[in-house]
Amino acid sequence: MRRLLEAIEEWRERLKQRRAFEELASRAELDRALSEAGLADGQLPIVMRAHPRARILCARMMRRLGIKALGQFPVGAPGIERRCMQCISQTECEAWLASAPPGAAPRFCPNAKSFERIRDDQTSRRSRPTRA
Repeated sequence: MRRLLEAIEEWRERLKQRRAFEELASRAELDRALSEAGLADGQLPIVMRAHPRARILCARMMRRLGIKALGQFPVGAPGIERRCMQCISQTECEAWLASAPPGAAPRFCPNAKSFERIRDDQTSRRSRPTRA
């Protein structure tokens, strides 16, 4: 039942995204918006298939790695969302998240280096003594 509810929610999210893209296209702003997101027009079907699952998996991965998100994605993480949306390993990611213990990001993850850098940065900030 839970999986069915998740599938329905994913469908709703994709429908909202499709409508947003159609609205941008009707105002001739789609190319600009894609460019600002670092995407080409040909990548739109990939983004549509990945949304919202990629966002959910990315958030789960950050929690698993102990990364505290500031808003949607951590500060200093340019491209993380885009790489998750374009990732071809979502099934492998989901399986890893379901079974692997917390620790280092998996090698197949295109964001592994970024996640490690952000986690290390956040860890070093937390361990610094606060000034009185």
